[in-house]
Amino acid sequence: MRPKLKWTYEIAVGPQIKDLAGNSMNTAYVGSFVIGLPDLVVSNLSIPSEAWTGQQIDIGWTVTNAGAGNAETTWNDCIFRPSDDQMEGYPAKLL
Repeated sequence: MRPKLKWTYEIAVGPQIKDLAGNSMNTAYVGSFVIGLPDLVVSNLSIPSEAWTGQQIDIGWTVTNAGAGNAETTWNDCIFRPSDDQMEGYPAKLL
C-alpha cells in the first residue's frame, strides 16, 4: 500500500478573537489548504545479465516524481545488494 501523497487541512479562526488593535471579529474565518508530497519512482532499470567478481559494470535508471508535490531538495541515489545468495534475510551491502 502506497502512502497518501496529498493532505487537505482546514483552519478555523474566530469569531471571539480580537486583532492587535483590540477589534473583535464578527464572523469566523474558515479556510483550507492542500499539502502534496513527492513520490520518487525508479523506472528504466538497466543492469547486465551477469557480472564477475572484480568486474566493473554499468547500471542505469530513471527517477521520476509521481507525487502530488515537488521534490524541491536534492537526494542521493544508492544501490544495495543482498549479502547472501538467497537475497533475503541478511543485511544489504552498499555498492
